[in-house]
Amino acid sequence: MKRLIVCVFGVLLFYSCEDILSVPDISEDLITLIAPTDDAVLENPEVTFTWEEIEFADQYQIQVATPNFAEANQVVLDTILGDSLQSFRSFTTNLISSNYQWRVRGLNDNFQTDYTTQSFEVDTPNTEINLSDQMVTILAPEDNFETSETMIQLSWEEIEEASIYRIIITNTADNSFFLEQTTTDTEITIEFVSGMYTWEVRGENESQNTPYTQQTITIL
Repeated sequence: MKRLIVCVFGVLLFYSCEDILSVPDISEDLITLIAPTDDAVLENPEVTFTWEEIEFADQYQIQVATPNFAEANQVVLDTILGDSLQSFRSFTTNLISSNYQWRVRGLNDNFQTDYTTQSFEVDTPNTEINLSDQMVTILAPEDNFETSETMIQLSWEEIEEASIYRIIITNTADNSFFLEQTTTDTEITIEFVSGMYTWEVRGENESQNTPYTQQTITIL
């Protein structure tokens, strides 16, 4: 009985060793990275990583770190692609503007290659926001505000792309001009006299401006 057990164990060990030996050793192979090329500068945040396949690799592990693997602030991607029936040699993802390193290695059931590593940069151009599509939101006073006070603080929400704000105030009764003023702040204090007024404000920068936002105020 003991002899039978030893024989069975020997047969299993033989087949296990045969299975191991039947998996090709890829540990000396190196993967060739295609794109992004080393030190490339990309303007598109959508990045497609491609590399050449190696024979007998069933899977590929791709990693991306910023700014590099030696001093990584973050590993932004770490994934394994492919299986025993299918292999992949590309991967697409979106990245913010920064410096990166990426690397790929091949894998099979028993072996793996060393990583092949390259560096690149994503530098997405800033897209200018059209101020004409935005509106200034007035905070105070509310529309159709009435008061006996003559010193009134006008305020509104900030628009990030605006460098100044232009305020125009007219007398509603005869549509006469009362005041025009610019400020870099989001509030201004005006001394009124009795009457009904229309006041409006818009944001401006060197090349664009928002439409005016308009409200009325009555000083009793």
